Amino acid sequence: MFVHGTQKQPKCSLVEVNGFVSEFFVSNNSHPQINDISETIFGINKILQSDSFDSNILDYQEQWDEV
Repeated sequence: MFVHGTQKQPKCSLVEVNGFVSEFFVSNNSHPQINDISETIFGINKILQSDSFDSNILDYQEQWDEV
């Protein structure tokens, strides 16, 4: 692609919290709370990969609808 003068668009994620949307691009660490965000994401990932994680809790909405 580089030889032909084209470039890939950077990948991004959008996260909404309390009605406020933040946009995150790969390799961009300019967000003022990037350290807190990264720490939270790594913590969530660690929990999801743990042997004691119960994936059935991910069906929370379905369980709530049954009540």
